[in-house]
Amino acid sequence: MGEDVRAYTLAEVVGLGFEARHEAEDGVVYSWSGGFAVRTDPASGVSVLIRDLTKLPQWPWYRVEPA
Repeated sequence: MGEDVRAYTLAEVVGLGFEARHEAEDGVVYSWSGGFAVRTDPASGVSVLIRDLTKLPQWPWYRVEPA
């Protein structure tokens, strides 16, 4: 059986309260967990904590399942 992959809006992720991830076209990765987001730029290796939701992409976010 295949894995069901669904994209969520940022509002859904925040409202439903699960961990999620967004990968931008330029390779920058946003991770959401516990009310905070981290922006990681793999090219520079720099990670930044983001608390302002308006600074985050609105879509698509994908649920991150616990290991």
